[in-house]
Amino acid sequence: MSNKFKKILISIILIVLGITVGYIISNKFVVSKSISSNENILSSKEIGDKSIKYLNEKLLKNVGLTASLVTEPQINNELGMYEFKVKIQNEEATLYVTKNGKFLFSQPLDLTKEPPTAQGTSTGEQEGKPTLGGFSETENQICKENDKPIVYFFGSESCPHCVWESPIIEKVASEFKNYISLHSNIDKNADEEIFSKYSTGGIPTIVLGCKYYRVGSGESIGEEEEEKVLKELICNLTDKKPKEICEKI
Repeated sequence: MSNKFKKILISIILIVLGITVGYIISNKFVVSKSISSNENILSSKEIGDKSIKYLNEKLLKNVGLTASLVTEPQINNELGMYEFKVKIQNEEATLYVTKNGKFLFSQPLDLTKEPPTAQGTSTGEQEGKPTLGGFSETENQICKENDKPIVYFFGSESCPHCVWESPIIEKVASEFKNYISLHSNIDKNADEEIFSKYSTGGIPTIVLGCKYYRVGSGESIGEEEEEKVLKELICNLTDKKPKEICEKI
């Protein structure tokens, strides 16, 4: 499965699960009633048309791709949902939609079974183990430019989480200016190979010396703690230099 296609499926999972979880919490599990209810059951054609329209207009339009039906939606009696296949470019995927057409899933989860145990964190092509501040640590060699570890920041001015993170990155980088090389990619297409390797396609994405990476901002831990995390990880890349910063951590 191609990286681009995996990113699209991940986007579907995140969007749908986010909507579903919020709906369940705020509506006291009416989703289960919606799935099992015989009211407002849409036809196979209605489900197919509605799903393809949603995928093409809401998820794929901005990336220049289109989805089409491979198989007509059929009710999966075990799951109590419609099941069908779609094609995006040359890739196929199985999707599931509740009978009333309200919820779309890329993978149903059996709540009676234990989920697979996560072994570290995986985003894009790169795998790593969890470390400070939501970052993941890899076994890669430190990537350098002019013998300085490279710090990559990927974001956009239209992304509020990027806007929050960007000045913190800039501030910390300025304190290490003689020891690191900063690649701040705000609304740029530079360093695409690094972005594809370490990100699911989400922003902000931060890659520290190809050794540490994170998709997402540090808003959950706050500005002060985020600065500490970034400094500590960067100090690991610079052999604890400059001392006036690294010795205080």
